Amino acid sequence: MSDKHTHLFVTGMFRSGTTLFARMFNTHPQLVLASDPFAPLFKSFRNEVAHEIFGSSFDGESPLGDYYFCSEQQKLFEKIRETSFDVPLTQVSHSDLISTVRRHAMPYSPKIAPFIEQLSGTTFRELIHQAMEIIQQAYGERDTHQIVGIKEVWSGEFSRQMLHALPGSRVIHLVRDPRAVVASNFSSTGPYPILFLARQWRKLASLAYLDAKFQSQCLLVRYEDLIRFPEQESRRICTFLGIDFDPVLLSPDGFKDGQNRAWSQNTSYQADGSGFNTKSLDKWKEVLKPGQVTMLEYLCRFEMQLLGYDVTSASNSLSAIELSKELDCGDIPFAQWIQPYASYNLEREALLETERVASIEQGLDIPADKKRALCLDSGLYDELSG
Repeated sequence: MSDKHTHLFVTGMFRSGTTLFARMFNTHPQLVLASDPFAPLFKSFRNEVAHEIFGSSFDGESPLGDYYFCSEQQKLFEKIRETSFDVPLTQVSHSDLISTVRRHAMPYSPKIAPFIEQLSGTTFRELIHQAMEIIQQAYGERDTHQIVGIKEVWSGEFSRQMLHALPGSRVIHLVRDPRAVVASNFSSTGPYPILFLARQWRKLASLAYLDAKFQSQCLLVRYEDLIRFPEQESRRICTFLGIDFDPVLLSPDGFKDGQNRAWSQNTSYQADGSGFNTKSLDKWKEVLKPGQVTMLEYLCRFEMQLLGYDVTSASNSLSAIELSKELDCGDIPFAQWIQPYASYNLEREALLETERVASIEQGLDIPADKKRALCLDSGLYDELSG
């Protein structure tokens, strides 16, 4: 790819406005941003790292972990964060990878389909470079593109690899109030377990905070700020990317989907999804039950406060028994893909969570590995508990 391009990796949790961000900034004449085209590459990389640790016993179909509490998952997380994309592709054939990428990309970035066969690299670094080249070919009708990028949900733990593999690149982490994320998911067909959602949010929010704090190439954007103050946030993002602000970013009627058709926001609330809809920001107050709000704030409140989200519960203290009852989703029909991974020993998980809260609240001086098990990063534990 030409040296004139800067590469961009946008990531965040699903239901966090990442697709709005991608459609919004893809209208900028200096930028092309494909939405969710290459997630199988990141998962395949995870599987390569996991195979090195656990061998063939690792379930390659499992979702990306949240990495809390479990020593094996913690080992995997640390290995992922220290391994570059220079490792070879060995656990999946190129033909299977291409087939999976094509199937995954079709809903949101179908124009890359004719070019997917170009994914022929033997290492993940080569594959990522080829992926960026594919995006430029598929969506690069304009010759003025200065930035070529991808938006991928769930994939925040791979930011370091992207920065290393694509010198001069930029990473944007998009975060949203966890109560809104859960309410949006619960309002859709095929929801996920609430404990899964809370821990995934906590992981991705923590990584976003740490990246933005310690790496100048990374930026944290709150969805709520983008919706309430679109011009202010757009200007901040453009400055970070080194491009000129363009008023086209503020015209949602001009946003296009992956097939260059008029785009309507992916909303779970059966309402008009066009524009910067500030009414959707507090919709969670109508969707979630009071006990669910208290539980989510209990599980996520340290990270919420770190990112500037208000905690509303007057009393945010739960016993393990109370927490396990709130975590029970009853007979909710979970999304099919997650059903094999949706079984929890809720009593055990609630006890782990209450112990985590107690450790942070009391500022306990615990070993570094225990800090990482509770907060993924020992420095983050110190900051939250200080």
